[in-house]
Amino acid sequence: IWVFTEKPLLLNKTSAPKILSKVGNKGVCVGLMKRCDAGVIRAKHMLEREGARLGPLKSVSAACHAGDSYFGIGGDIKSKHDRPVVSALEEFPAGLPSELHYDYEQFLNVYSHTLNLSEYLSGGHVALDSGATDQDGAGQFVGRMGSLPFALTVSRGKSHPWTESVELRFKKATMTVRL
Repeated sequence: IWVFTEKPLLLNKTSAPKILSKVGNKGVCVGLMKRCDAGVIRAKHMLEREGARLGPLKSVSAACHAGDSYFGIGGDIKSKHDRPVVSALEEFPAGLPSELHYDYEQFLNVYSHTLNLSEYLSGGHVALDSGATDQDGAGQFVGRMGSLPFALTVSRGKSHPWTESVELRFKKATMTVRL
């Protein structure tokens, strides 16, 4: 069968052969909705057109304040109950304490959009080195995109709208994409 899924496809990379073997010879496409956003497409075109004029990229920082996706809109159809991840095909990464499974899944499901958006706009690949969040899910992760510094600030809550941003700092200018 052909498989089209939104991210994350996997909870850990050791599961890939087992899950992908179920697909057979057709294929898997993992979609990320931010790449289809009209504003993101426009920003990407602007970067391609103006990149040389801006000078070399110096750093990338991003933020995801996961709030209420339906903030201010009546008729919210979301479930009021958090559901744990259930998978018969894969396990969480070895060494990840069970009390962090839900937070790990939330990181993959929520903040991976912002990481991918950062990669898409900059053309780099994020490698996170460290991070910390408090009991409410607010915190920061730091890493690199090749030789460039990368930072991701996160928070969760239902009393504010959902916002995401990526700031690309070039030698001569800064470009910020806010969603």
